[in-house]
Amino acid sequence: MNRRKRTALLMLACLCTANLTWATPEDRNKMITGKADSNSIDANTGKSILLGKVVITQGALIIYADKVTIETEGEENRLSYLLAEGNPVRLYDQPVADGEMVEVQGLRLEFFPNDNKIITLGEAQIIQVGNQADGERIIYHTDTGVMTIESKQTVTGQPGGKRAELLIQPGALE
Repeated sequence: MNRRKRTALLMLACLCTANLTWATPEDRNKMITGKADSNSIDANTGKSILLGKVVITQGALIIYADKVTIETEGEENRLSYLLAEGNPVRLYDQPVADGEMVEVQGLRLEFFPNDNKIITLGEAQIIQVGNQADGERIIYHTDTGVMTIESKQTVTGQPGGKRAELLIQPGALE
């Protein structure tokens, strides 16, 4: 097996064991799998692109998208960036063991693990236990739990469009 092929296979194996920090603590050590109509891996840059009916899973975490770009860094090929694009991208996760599922939807979802940040853009929505956040862009800090919901006017600077909205069910914050 030539060096390039061996490096690509090693990178793929390391990618499959990368750590997505929005999963439950137990799930963070589980293998990541990516399925798509086609996959391309660049062993030189640590960049992988999955195209067509993409499904990414790690434990309870599931991402459905049309296209996913994954970038890794370092000798361990740690996940440094994930971009999911679709119409829409759908992410389902159980951030706390035995907790309620969270559903995230949007046209574009970016994950910056080094910054503990997920940005959902374009018809962004997060739903959990009947509570819901809607906006053009939602920025979620996975380490602090702080969420910023922005309207289309805030994101584009153009007047009009749907406003940022938050729906909290009675008793949800008790």
